[in-house]
Amino acid sequence: MTLSKLHSGSVGTMLWVMLAMRLVLFAVFQGLIALAVIGSVEHPWDVSTKWWPFGIVATNLITVVLLNRLFALEGKSYFALFRFDRARFKSDMLPVLGISVLVVAAAMIPNVLLANLLLGGSDVAASFFIHKLPFWAAAFLLLAFPITIAMSEFPLYFAYILPRLENRVGVVLAMTLTVFFVCAQHATMPLVFNWAFIIWRLVMFVPFAILLGFVFRWRPRLLPYFVVLHGLLDMSLIAAMF
Repeated sequence: MTLSKLHSGSVGTMLWVMLAMRLVLFAVFQGLIALAVIGSVEHPWDVSTKWWPFGIVATNLITVVLLNRLFALEGKSYFALFRFDRARFKSDMLPVLGISVLVVAAAMIPNVLLANLLLGGSDVAASFFIHKLPFWAAAFLLLAFPITIAMSEFPLYFAYILPRLENRVGVVLAMTLTVFFVCAQHATMPLVFNWAFIIWRLVMFVPFAILLGFVFRWRPRLLPYFVVLHGLLDMSLIAAMF
């Protein structure tokens, strides 16, 4: 079956697949990294948790290609999502600045509080997934990671899935499912077999995802601003790996 027939005949099924797609692909790529080093290291999976950002970049690229194709099938432009509305730029700046403060707080405060509760502190939590990388790897990821994740995550969940899912299951269920999978994908980013860490990764971004869901339903044209903010926040994560 061609992608065009799949899109026209099974859009609902495609939406369900795409909800869980990144959660699964993150784990798959990490598994491939572990397989690649079997025989050369004592603990392949532990090594894969060091190189996990490369699996994220690969998943992001797949997401971008898929979104570009799906929007094209609807006669729309995926890249149009990233165009700033120049006519409303000045009027949008005040709400963007205010919401940005709330977004950063919603991302950081639960992160720290839950890390203290579940893992004994932020430093312990960070030790599970922030590892020093060779300079070439960190330098590549410093651009590739934030750019690709910014161009894939919010556009997938909030610009593509959420509005189309609303038409099928209603606003409340669509928002609930979208928020859940936005958060759940982090449980395999990376996949570390420590239940406290998995729960922390699963729950830490719930307020963040809920807030963004409401923001993008209220004013979809603000997406480009928060794509940029998202990229800058993730750039700081990779900077810690030098």
